[in-house]
Amino acid sequence: MTPNTKSIAAMLGCVLLATVALSSLSMSAPGDAARPHTPTQRVQVHIEGLPATTFLAVNGLEAETEVIQYVDGADGTVRMLPGKTSYAPITLSRPFTGNTDLWNWFASAAEGQVERRDVAIVIVDGQGQPLGSYRLENAWPVKYSNPHLKASGNEVAVETVELVYEDLTLSSGDEDDN
Repeated sequence: MTPNTKSIAAMLGCVLLATVALSSLSMSAPGDAARPHTPTQRVQVHIEGLPATTFLAVNGLEAETEVIQYVDGADGTVRMLPGKTSYAPITLSRPFTGNTDLWNWFASAAEGQVERRDVAIVIVDGQGQPLGSYRLENAWPVKYSNPHLKASGNEVAVETVELVYEDLTLSSGDEDDN
């Protein structure tokens, strides 16, 4: 095995925790001194009812609340009120291993049998201690992308799944709700 193949094999063998390295964050907010942002932070992804697996990337965590404007009749002031909150789909990417769990989940939804599952995305420090977590409620797959295969290349084949969800919560690592 080449060194690159050995590292890929080691990565694919990890089934206890789904982890990927996060980029180093250069800015920290006041009060963050106790938890410095370092390049050794990791992300663990847990999908309810599926075995743990390694994900290379989690993209698209985003929430947005509409703004409803109305004019106050008494003085003509424009007031801003919160409207509905919507959540952007997220994309999970992982090395293609032949495991069909994500495909089966997607195929079931494509056939009209939507299986909603909770997803936990946990950010941990270099020692494995949780810094915080995102919880996606009632998630289900709406898109599956197969690996781009090149016989002449030596890249890792990557599959992606796009999930939609109904609610998003953020918890600090101090909270024991995972």
